[in-house]
Amino acid sequence: MPASAQPSTPTQPAFNRALHYGAGLLLCLSASALYGHRIDMRPLWWDEGFSIYVARLAPLELLRTLAADVHPPAYFLLLSGWVKLTGAAPFSVRSLSLLTSVVTVALLYAAGRRINGHAGAVITAALSIVSPYVLYYARETRMYSLGILLTAASLYAFLRLTARPAASRWWWLLYVGGSALGLSTHYAFAILPAAQIATIVALRRAALRQWLLAGGAAAILFAPWLIFARSQLLSLQSARLGGASQLQIGWPALGAIQPLITGYIPGSLPTVPVATALFIAIVLTGVVALQNRQRILAVVLGLCICGALALILLVRYTPGEAVARGTRLGFTALPGLCLLAATGLQRLLRLERWVGMAALVALSATLLPATLAPFSQPADVNEDYRPLVQQVQLLANPDDAVLAPYVWQQGYFASYAPGPLKFYGGAETPDSGPASAAAILAAHQRLWVLNYRADVHAPEVPLNVWLNHNAALVFEHWFGNTQLALFVRAEPAPDHWPAQALLEQNISVEYSPPPASIRPGAVLYLNLRWRTDGRVDGFDRVFVHLGIADAPPAAQSDHELADGFTPISKWPLQHAAIDRHALLLPANLTPGQYLLMAGVYDSQTNVRAQVLAPSGCASTTTVASAA
Repeated sequence: MPASAQPSTPTQPAFNRALHYGAGLLLCLSASALYGHRIDMRPLWWDEGFSIYVARLAPLELLRTLAADVHPPAYFLLLSGWVKLTGAAPFSVRSLSLLTSVVTVALLYAAGRRINGHAGAVITAALSIVSPYVLYYARETRMYSLGILLTAASLYAFLRLTARPAASRWWWLLYVGGSALGLSTHYAFAILPAAQIATIVALRRAALRQWLLAGGAAAILFAPWLIFARSQLLSLQSARLGGASQLQIGWPALGAIQPLITGYIPGSLPTVPVATALFIAIVLTGVVALQNRQRILAVVLGLCICGALALILLVRYTPGEAVARGTRLGFTALPGLCLLAATGLQRLLRLERWVGMAALVALSATLLPATLAPFSQPADVNEDYRPLVQQVQLLANPDDAVLAPYVWQQGYFASYAPGPLKFYGGAETPDSGPASAAAILAAHQRLWVLNYRADVHAPEVPLNVWLNHNAALVFEHWFGNTQLALFVRAEPAPDHWPAQALLEQNISVEYSPPPASIRPGAVLYLNLRWRTDGRVDGFDRVFVHLGIADAPPAAQSDHELADGFTPISKWPLQHAAIDRHALLLPANLTPGQYLLMAGVYDSQTNVRAQVLAPSGCASTTTVASAA
C-alpha cells in the first residue's frame, strides 16, 4: 500500500474530545437509567396532582389559576405542552422532570470540566447523579428539577462570561434567558442572580454595567408576570416569609441542610449523619481550594448556598411542620454543592491520594444507601389513589359526576384513568355545599363523592345533611385517608304507599314494590317510610337485602335509619321517617327471580325484628339478562 494511503493516527486533542464526550454521554445514560427505574412506583401526591390539573387547563385559565397560587407559570406551561405530546400518565408527566435532570447532569459535567478538568467533570456529574435530593425531584411532577437545571445553566453562563469577558454574545443570551426562565419557574430562583450581582459588585466592579444590563433584561422579561400576579405575591410574602429576626439557626439549620445532601428519608438511616458531616467537610475543602484559584466563582457559589439556606429558615412553618419541608426552596444550592464537593475531593486527591480515595469511598458508602432508599420504600397506602380510581372505573357509568373537593384529586383521575366522567370542584364553604350538590344532581343521575379525611355520615356537615334528604347512598368504602361514596338522585316518595308491614314493638314500614325487572349492574332504588308510636329497644339498624332464601344476599344496603340522621334510638317518631335505599347489583349477577327483604336488626347480635304481618313479608323482582 502506498505511504500516502496509510490511515493517519488520531491526534491527541481528537482523542481527548472523544473521551470527554463519551464519558459525558455514559454518565447521562446512567442518570437516565437510575432516574427512570420504576419511576411510577410511588403514587402521585397532592402537589403532583395539582400540577397535572393545572397543566390540562386552557392557557388563559392556567395563568389565572397560578396567579391565585404560589408559583409562576413557566414549568406549568412547559408541562402543559408535554402532556399534549405524551399524555398524563404518571410515567409521562414525571418523565419531563427526568429529562431536565439528565440535562442538568450534562451541564454540571461541562461546568466541572472547565473548573477542574476531565476528572472534575466526572466527579461533579457523578455527585449530581447519586444526589438523593436530585433523584427525588427527577421523579416528581414538580418544577424543582427544572429550577435546578436553570440554576446550572445560569452558573455555567456566569462561569464562561467571568472567565472571558469578551465571550460570545450567545453566553449572554443564555444567561439572560436562563435567569428569566428561572424566575418564571420559581421565585426562589431570585437568590442566584442576586448572588451573582453581589459578587460582581464586590470583585468585578468594572464589569458591573454589563451585568446590570443583563439582569435588567431578565427582569424585564419576567415583569409581565409580576404585574399579572402582584396581589398574590404580596400576600404570599406576608403569609409565609418572616423577617430576619425570625431566622432559625442551630438544629433547624442542620435540619434544612441535611435533606439537601441526603434527601427525604422516611426512616432514620444510620449513615445519614455521617454522610451529611462528611459532605459538608468536603464542600468546605472545595471552597478553600476554589478561593485560591477562582475566587469569583467560590464567592458566588458560597453566596448562593447561604442564600438558599437563609430562605429555607426564613419561612414561617405551621405548628408541627418540619423545617425540612421547606428544603425544596433550596434547589438553587444543589449545583453549587456538587461543584464544590467535586473540587474538594480533587483537592484531597492532589494533597494525599490515599486521603482523597478514603474520602471518596466513605462518601460513596454513606451516601448511596440514601440514594437507593426510595426504590425499596413501600407506597403510602393511605395516600395511594390507584385502588380508589380502579374502583370508580369498575362501577362508574359514562354520565356519572364526581365531586372532588380538592383539585389534586382531579389531577389524580386525569393521570390514572382519563375518561368521560364530569368533575366538579368542592364547596369553598360548608354552606355552599348543598347548592353545589343540588346543581350537580340536577344534571346527573349519579354522583361520586371523594371525602378526604371526612365521613359522609357526619351530621355536622351541611352537604351530608342535604345528600341524606335528596339522594340515596349506594356505595361507600375507605381507601386509606379517602372515603369514596356513590349517591343516586332520590326518587320522589309516592303519594300513596301500596304495601305495608308490621314488625314487633309496633314498628310499621310502608314501601312501594320494586320494579318487575332490573338488569345486572343497575341500581335498585327503594323508598321506605317508617312509623312507630313508642320507644324501640334492641334494634338500631335498617337492612334491605336482595337475594335468594337461605343464601347470602346478592346486594344489600345496611345502615342506621335515614343514614344515621334519624337514629332509631331517638324514636318514638313524631312524624313518619322517609328512608332511602339504593342497592348496586353486581354486574355478574345471575339472571333469575330474587326476594327483596327489608327490616330492622340489632347490630350487636344480628337479631332481626320479627315480622308480624303480613306473614313472610317480602317482594320479588326479576333480574334480567344483561344482554
